[in-house]
Amino acid sequence: MTALLLAAVLAAPIHPVGYAWEISPEPPPPAIAPPDWTPFRLDILRVSLRATETSAVEAGLYYRIDEHPEHGWVPWRVPVTVWFGAGQTLEIAFEIPWDGYAPGPALLAVWQQCGDGRVHHQGAGIPRPGQPLPPEWAGMPFHALASGAFCPETASIFADGFETGDLSRWGGAS
Repeated sequence: MTALLLAAVLAAPIHPVGYAWEISPEPPPPAIAPPDWTPFRLDILRVSLRATETSAVEAGLYYRIDEHPEHGWVPWRVPVTVWFGAGQTLEIAFEIPWDGYAPGPALLAVWQQCGDGRVHHQGAGIPRPGQPLPPEWAGMPFHALASGAFCPETASIFADGFETGDLSRWGGAS
């Protein structure tokens, strides 16, 4: 019984439902197109998430620019804060440049508040239409967004003694 209760407490409040791509048509070239003209468009990725409890999450969509991998993962717009009621399913729409500019999967990042004030982050890869999720993304597909421990213990991070008052590690005592 205690294990079941603990599992319920540590379950992530936000769960993936589905996603859908809306691919915009390629724009026509201008009347007098420069020689290096490239048709640029923004596609839309709609992500549906369901909440098991009332919560607020911050969500963002990131991509890599094909010709500039040194920029890393970048968003088209800043992450948005979304408020969920218990049992509510919401759809969040993100803009992302077309696949000629930003090929490959998109990275959905979700940040949720833990009960102790920390922030728990999760990520999921979402492939473009007709593309498989690359093997290096196998551990973080969209449907596994809520898997794993939610807000895991931080004993290994804060092991310096300041939080517990045991400063022997810093005082030279063993």
